[in-house]
Amino acid sequence: MPLTPVRRALWLALGWVSLALAVIGAILPVMPTTVFVLVAAAAFARSSPRMERLLIENRLTGPVILSWRESRSIPARARTLAITMVILGCGTSAVLVPVDVARWSLVAIAAALVFFLARLPTRPAPAIA
Repeated sequence: MPLTPVRRALWLALGWVSLALAVIGAILPVMPTTVFVLVAAAAFARSSPRMERLLIENRLTGPVILSWRESRSIPARARTLAITMVILGCGTSAVLVPVDVARWSLVAIAAALVFFLARLPTRPAPAIA
């Protein structure tokens, strides 16, 4: 499908939202970071080659993106940590939120994230020399 201005804007918005969530995830222990960095890179690849290049050239995000693109896998420890944090974060929020719609939305988002993360192939963590 051709990239219309509307599609480009939607991909760009997804990239920025994902990048913001990745930054929040880097600060808060209850949110994964890697998944949002990967989503941001994929969205920017479709909407902003400049932003994609900046992410790839960044010393913190670049190795994660390049490793994903090379092997389509994440370290087992990262997957386990991400699943645990999604369950704890969304679970706690779902218990504390008084509105049923918000509560079930959180549960649905958590279930989708856990399903996605659980299906990701893993690789051993790189050996540290």
